[in-house]
Amino acid sequence: MLLKIGPSLTNTAAVTLEMDGLGPVAIKDQLGADLAAGAIVADTRVEFIYSGTNWILLAAMTAPTAALGDNDTTIANTAFVQAAIADAQATKSAFVATMGGTDQVSWPAANWIVGLFTTEVVDIGSHYNTALQLWQPPAGRVIVGGQGYFSNMTAGSYASIGIYKNSVLFRQMIAPAILTVANMQITTEDTANGTDFYQLFFNPAAVGGGGATLNGSPINSVFYGHMV
Repeated sequence: MLLKIGPSLTNTAAVTLEMDGLGPVAIKDQLGADLAAGAIVADTRVEFIYSGTNWILLAAMTAPTAALGDNDTTIANTAFVQAAIADAQATKSAFVATMGGTDQVSWPAANWIVGLFTTEVVDIGSHYNTALQLWQPPAGRVIVGGQGYFSNMTAGSYASIGIYKNSVLFRQMIAPAILTVANMQITTEDTANGTDFYQLFFNPAAVGGGGATLNGSPINSVFYGHMV
């Protein structure tokens, strides 16, 4: 979910945002930390993306000053602002994908398998491929992340979540299984070259009879990314 707002206040500490019945949800920076004082400034345009766990601050922009000879005092309607918006939208890429509520079942132990994130929630720039569950952004700095929730694991074991880049494991995080479940999260930053693509894989170390289940709820399992 992508959100743009115009705040009336400047933050002085960590911030939460409440909307769409989600309750108070923490706003984090792109590295996952609480916002520093002044990260959100009154009377600016602020852009967030919802990761499924937190709101992530993408950008905060002050209104530009009108160019000489531009007599339109409504900044949003000036030609130079509209051109700048069009340019930004042409190069911007961001996405959020979920499993659409469908569990991924019978997961064998010790196998890296791609998560079936086939439901687009956001796809700015149309760079996410639902058939292959991959994101191929334009060249530039990117943030890629996701989370997943395994059940029917062996108690005391662990599960891994990994960002694959060009079909090769690029970043990995490991989460312990508490009783028979494991909740995994990962976020990383990279420089994409325009042909690089990213996918979200999972790997349960040990599972119960019939294999592990990756929960398909958008609350528990989500794949996302955006350009910096």
